[in-house]
Amino acid sequence: MFDGKELWVIAKEGDACVLVNTESSEKIPVPNDVAEIAIGDSIFFKLNRGTLENDEFATTELVEAQSNQPIMITQLSIDDLRLEEGVLVWTSYVDASVFLFDTQSDCFLCFESLPQGFHSLRFYQGHGLLQVETDGAIHYYRLSKK
Repeated sequence: MFDGKELWVIAKEGDACVLVNTESSEKIPVPNDVAEIAIGDSIFFKLNRGTLENDEFATTELVEAQSNQPIMITQLSIDDLRLEEGVLVWTSYVDASVFLFDTQSDCFLCFESLPQGFHSLRFYQGHGLLQVETDGAIHYYRLSKK
């Protein structure tokens, strides 16, 4: 995986896996229950945590890999985790508010004025394309970073 500056590889270390930076040899342990890895200016793991106590829904945890700290624990169905231009985005497969994580500001951004729905967001060269499906109709929005 390429983070924009350096190459990272997944390697076996004993019974576990680690991300290894090919330049600095920095190692980051990969949790056993990691489902996806997003790499860019930071590294994030999507972990499938099964169910929370007394809940019947699957739980997903997004973890900042270097600090091993969760930034979000959710029961929303999210997939296709990507880190693009300092923005952590994903695809949501449930009716939900559109939000993302800005790694440079270390905060979530929520688009409350947009309809809730299935959504997918991608960034490229400072612009985002947001697709929201609600009530059987698909709406497209162009976002610009400021």
